[in-house]
Amino acid sequence: MSILERLSKEVPKRRPAGEHSPQYQATLQFVDEIEKAKELGYTWWQIGAAIKEELTDMGVWRESWQSCNTEKIFRQIKKAQA
Repeated sequence: MSILERLSKEVPKRRPAGEHSPQYQATLQFVDEIEKAKELGYTWWQIGAAIKEELTDMGVWRESWQSCNTEKIFRQIKKAQA
């Protein structure tokens, strides 16, 4: 029996390469606005709070998400775009 056959009986604990979290996907639409907000001097806390409010208004925000992850997610997006 191969290791893939053995593993097929289990649920993977990580997402496949290239698959991103729903919060990452939701943040993608704000990349240009985040860059402009940083240029204008807004903090990551302010930007994260604004994104949370916007996604809440859109009915997309999940309570398990944290607005403090905005900087980390933004940096991941920029790294993936490079």
